Amino acid sequence: MSDLEMRVNIAKNLLQTSAQFADGPSAIWEYTSNSLEYRDSPLNCKIDIQIDKNQIIISDNSDGMDETILKYFFTVSGENQARKGKQKSWMKRGQFGTGKLAAFGIANQLQVETVRDGLKNIYFLSRRMIEDTPEHENNIKLKKITQNEPSPEPNGTKIYINELNIKINKNEVIRKIEREIAHLRDHEIQILINDYLCEVKPLDITKDYTFVTEGPIKDRYGEFDLQIEVSRVPLDKYDQGIKIFCNENIIAIDGCGVTEKECGNQLTGTINIPDLEEPINNVSAFDQTRSQKLNMNHLGAKELLLFISPKLEKVRRIILDEKNVARNSAKSQKLTQISEELSKKLNKEWADLKRKINEIRLESNSINADSIFNEPGEQDEIEAIDFGEDFPISDGTEIRIGDETEIINTPNDPPQIDLVEDESGKKKGKKTPGKKSKRSRGGFLVDHENRGEEEQRSIYDKANLKIIINIDHPSVVSCLKSCGDDVENINFKRLYYEIAFREFEHSFAQELIYENSQYQAEDLLFEMRSLYDRVTRSLGPSLYSIS
Repeated sequence: MSDLEMRVNIAKNLLQTSAQFADGPSAIWEYTSNSLEYRDSPLNCKIDIQIDKNQIIISDNSDGMDETILKYFFTVSGENQARKGKQKSWMKRGQFGTGKLAAFGIANQLQVETVRDGLKNIYFLSRRMIEDTPEHENNIKLKKITQNEPSPEPNGTKIYINELNIKINKNEVIRKIEREIAHLRDHEIQILINDYLCEVKPLDITKDYTFVTEGPIKDRYGEFDLQIEVSRVPLDKYDQGIKIFCNENIIAIDGCGVTEKECGNQLTGTINIPDLEEPINNVSAFDQTRSQKLNMNHLGAKELLLFISPKLEKVRRIILDEKNVARNSAKSQKLTQISEELSKKLNKEWADLKRKINEIRLESNSINADSIFNEPGEQDEIEAIDFGEDFPISDGTEIRIGDETEIINTPNDPPQIDLVEDESGKKKGKKTPGKKSKRSRGGFLVDHENRGEEEQRSIYDKANLKIIINIDHPSVVSCLKSCGDDVENINFKRLYYEIAFREFEHSFAQELIYENSQYQAEDLLFEMRSLYDRVTRSLGPSLYSIS
């Protein structure tokens, strides 16, 4: 019998790997992070990203690449040269060498133009070139456009991603990059996206807590500080949870299911464990997809999340208790009553409007009966994530904080980590799926929150169909002061209602776009104005007829 060999279709494997970067923000960040990384320091780092309908260009003023470095750049799954000390890098981020494939997750062509020490090189690769590579070939040929051509240009690299397969949302790219560079606010980094300067916006942190590692995670890696911060207002989903660092690199962000609970979306924080990226029993703590999720099969990663989970829950309980105290104040109770009355009125308008829209669109065959515009009271089910048989199902969550154990029934909670004790008294964790959750589509709720004077006057919480009025906004504070701090004063109620009317108009527009992303701007403005006029005609007169 002849010897057998393991054969790999290099072309197919490359394209499958690139599919892991199938969204625009992640793919663009891969090349942006390379621009940040390959230099002595982040000082005076400038990156210009131009996003067009069919092309993305990423330009930087980093060190550029010569033929030797280019060879390693185009080596998939090769050893990171910065980690070996053969290339300048202040981050030493990459480990698997798959990020350069990101272009083929969103496009058909990649061109690299780079200048280093007065020499320019340009190489080109396309999806077609990859697909046409014979199965027996171990390498994919690149098209050489320019090789070691003398150039007066400064060091730097341009990445051209051409023939896009998806539509790139510029705003999502901005949010992605601003999140990724948030921990680099002390460095001189300038990133432009279509001439928009990315900014690291400071979070409105009201409290912070420090927990020192203990138990198995301390035994394995030593003492490190877990910083948990509490934001005054709910955070963007990209800012929620604990950012897990290995030196300067965010390798994961995890809220352990706690950030999905009430007040949990106000929690953020960091922990830095440099040795976490080292494999244990050949198992890595994270994977090459840059999913920013830890691998629970890695013992160190599992121990870390079992340490973080109860600490997050402890802080969440603190802020939830404080919120409940505020809710029980006399003024807050009166505002709640006003909000409930307003919710009923807006819901009636919303129900009538939905029925009319559905009738018109169903008659024109523009939508089907499963449209977003359901009748009042109807709900959309969201299936819980199935983690497989390795993670047993739990009806509640057992959280151990100190010597106390509490069982929290969480019928609508997302998957999270349950903490239990074995016979020896050691903490163990298991990841459990949450139950099916339902999002009410019956109508709008109106609520009030103290969100700080810097926050917007009103916010639409789409996930819960809730209009939130910020009673810390200067206009609201000023009005309430002039009314003797009486929320039942007619002048204050007029302002409160007017804010709700405006946000109702805007939230309706968001729902229309959610149902049809191609909604024409002029049609959307017409619908918004018509709704606002209708609501003010119906509900406004009663407010202004009272002196």
